[in-house]
Amino acid sequence: MRKKPQQSRSRELVNVILQATEKAVCLYGLENTTTPKIAELSGVSVGSIYQYFSDKQNILDCLLEQKSHEIGQQLKQLLSLSPDEKLETLISTAINFGFEALNNNQFYVEVIRHWHNFPQTRATDVMQQHIFDLGQQVLLKYHQHLDLNNLSTKLFIIINSTMYTMMRYISLEHSLMSQNEIVDELKLMILGYLQLKRE
Repeated sequence: MRKKPQQSRSRELVNVILQATEKAVCLYGLENTTTPKIAELSGVSVGSIYQYFSDKQNILDCLLEQKSHEIGQQLKQLLSLSPDEKLETLISTAINFGFEALNNNQFYVEVIRHWHNFPQTRATDVMQQHIFDLGQQVLLKYHQHLDLNNLSTKLFIIINSTMYTMMRYISLEHSLMSQNEIVDELKLMILGYLQLKRE
């Protein structure tokens, strides 16, 4: 972001721009979304947009970061509602939540289909950190049954393997696998990776 909004009016303006960007991507697709289209949908002039953002990619990066925070907070809230669930149930719940959040929003589907066009974004780091914090919290609760040596490394591998698999699955036009099969196999992979205590 070129200029951080300091006053509430400026923050509102930035939010209007980000909301219009999401709408533009849903209406026109990622490649056909332009700053003038964002300006038209937001009612904010192109010049005013450029006071806060350097280009379309910068707007998209900020929007993805915001959306990653939202999904991370929603997932934390969802899993906090069922603290006594079995670990496998929590894993399935988290993966199903991810699929539902991504599949039911045309913006996410469009971004996932064009993920290769995005450089490493802050949004990925934000999402990974939310899931990492949540993963540590949940796994430490079940520590007596799990091999938690190198927990940070294991969480990094689990999070990135799971996120990549989900994004690849969503990006496929047609798949021979069902979403439920993907969820079940990811759950088994995670449990197998964590529960094998080594002597």
